[in-house]
Amino acid sequence: MEGNSQMSYTDTIEVSKPLEEVFAAVSDAANGPHFFDNVEKVERLTDGPIQIGTKYKETKQIRSYKAEAILEVADYVPNMHYKVKSEPNGLIVWNEYTFTPTEKGT
Repeated sequence: MEGNSQMSYTDTIEVSKPLEEVFAAVSDAANGPHFFDNVEKVERLTDGPIQIGTKYKETKQIRSYKAEAILEVADYVPNMHYKVKSEPNGLIVWNEYTFTPTEKGT
């Protein structure tokens, strides 16, 4: 396939928890198995606080095979936004999350 093909998916959910708590849980990719059914394991590869450049190794089940990918935090604004990049099998994948306070929580 030639050229630059892009696909995008957007979803919005509301959580009845404080923004800081939701951001802390979701922005730590090591919690992936708690949020995504197909993610089996996530191992943190870098030390220190989560920040741009933090890396994880993710193992997930895709149909009948296991796939591994290195996830790298590409953007990180505490309690507001974070973005993770991975390149499984040469496919560039961006996962972007934005957090805003609501009447119910986040």
